[in-house]
Amino acid sequence: MLQPRSKPQHPRNQTKPTPQLPDSDEPIVFVQENLRKPGSAVAARFDKYKVAHTIGEARKMGAMTHDLACDLQGGVLHRCGKASEVSILTAINAFAPADNAKITFAPNPKKHGSRAWRRYQKYQKAKSLKQAKALGIWPGDIANDIAKGFIGSHLTSWDKISAPRIAKSGKVHNSKRKCIKGKGAKRGNAKAKYAIFGRRKAKGKCIKKGKGKFIKNKRSKPSEEKLNARKMIKRTVSQIAVAAGVAVTSKVRPIGWSQKHGWSC
Repeated sequence: MLQPRSKPQHPRNQTKPTPQLPDSDEPIVFVQENLRKPGSAVAARFDKYKVAHTIGEARKMGAMTHDLACDLQGGVLHRCGKASEVSILTAINAFAPADNAKITFAPNPKKHGSRAWRRYQKYQKAKSLKQAKALGIWPGDIANDIAKGFIGSHLTSWDKISAPRIAKSGKVHNSKRKCIKGKGAKRGNAKAKYAIFGRRKAKGKCIKKGKGKFIKNKRSKPSEEKLNARKMIKRTVSQIAVAAGVAVTSKVRPIGWSQKHGWSC
């Protein structure tokens, strides 16, 4: 006998797979704007655990499994790497903790001797973002530290957490030229050929060609996957903001900072 065909389900009625929460010790970040109902118990709990560095810390601060699952599905809870897929202003407006929130910084993971390393040496002892601003942190430092997981809560134990470190390069970038092996190198005369030299900026390299002529390689454009990922994170956070009636990323607020005068507030 012929069996009746089952009607295909509408895409809206199909159950979507629930995303899995990150590991208990994996660095995470929350959208700091409280999108819960004002005055509710859920909103009060979110204000306590929104600065948590891991799922384990969020649970210690009072977060329930249902709260974390809703935050993950709603686009409020992200892994730290998501902060690197948006602009600096968007990352600060969406993910940066409040100025008076209690935070801690990881041991200095920057490249030794760099400008970022020297700035980090000054503000890594700060206990709040306000103190870090007074000690000279830059907006790019805030966005980078959030994306790399270098900013934690007052419960973060950096001895147990292996924060990702920037690999130190063995190359010395200075004005000294490295001579290629050849006739000119053996003789040591002025006709020796020189390899790539000078400071390296981004993905471009300075190459000597002739007398006083330099050619810089063009930077590679970001892939379509990376551009789509940036659009998705912006769209997700902006949809939450519109649903709650607040502007988290739809209208990016100015941060009040300049390299010459520092922070205005």
